Amino acid sequence: MRAVLLFLLMGVAYGTHVNFNNRCNQKLHVNRTENGQGPTQQAYLSSGQVAGKHDYKMQFILKDGWNGRTLAEFSFNSSNGVDFYDPTLGVGYDTPMQISTDLPSSST
Repeated sequence: MRAVLLFLLMGVAYGTHVNFNNRCNQKLHVNRTENGQGPTQQAYLSSGQVAGKHDYKMQFILKDGWNGRTLAEFSFNSSNGVDFYDPTLGVGYDTPMQISTDLPSSST
């Protein structure tokens, strides 16, 4: 089985909930960085653990540890209210990563 750090996104009315699911065999330090702010730890997960954060409303990057090279980039409620997210390997690769969504069903 392939090791992966899974970020699961769920949109809600007043922000976005992000779940961190550690499917790797080692512990992970999920850290958040933003423009103009120092990094902050979002979760510390042992293998198999899941944690979540709510109310993300801007652009930010999540990575493993303070010097993580595999990045998950997010931009919530950006241009025309559209959300953007993707894993990025621009500065290197050190942690397998997957990003998936769990969008609420809409009724019309």
